[in-house]
Amino acid sequence: IEHRVQMQALLASVREGDLVLCDKLDRWSRDPEFSYGSIRQILEKGASFYAVGDGCDPSTADGDSMLNFRVLFAREEHKRIRQRMVGTRELLRDAGYYAEGLPPYGYRRSAPKGTRSATKNVLIANPAEAEVVRRVFAMSVANLSLQQIGQSTGLLKDRVRDILHSRVYLGQVLNTRGEWISGKHEPIIDAA
Repeated sequence: IEHRVQMQALLASVREGDLVLCDKLDRWSRDPEFSYGSIRQILEKGASFYAVGDGCDPSTADGDSMLNFRVLFAREEHKRIRQRMVGTRELLRDAGYYAEGLPPYGYRRSAPKGTRSATKNVLIANPAEAEVVRRVFAMSVANLSLQQIGQSTGLLKDRVRDILHSRVYLGQVLNTRGEWISGKHEPIIDAA
């Protein structure tokens, strides 16, 4: 279900007589359940909805039929996009790239967001944070508790635990078979 904050704010603010315009139905949402529900909610409040690019006014019989078809097409497009994204992530993981979400603490991406190259999935150590990561592991080896390590480094206990449980800091990534393999990035720590 759609969770965009701006979308929820828009739906909460719609009043009778308002007109909600969107470019196309597939830009409104690719989630069919949300599309139907939110557009019905707008119409029930006495407001109107119009998708300009599709010429769709769901308050009419023809527009309601068009809504049904367009929402189904948007859902299929969403499936294709998801399949391409998941397939690409799997290829990157198996090649040793970090293809997850945000880089782990201590690393940053080698290229800015929006770069259209696999090299953006190579992690580079952030020098200041990498030093904190090394201290976390050294304190753990010295048998300090998560809480003690967190107090000493200024990190939350959960983040300390996540750091200590991640093999990414050894220069590894998890491939699609669930195996840790050598990554394209440099390790921050060594196994010792």
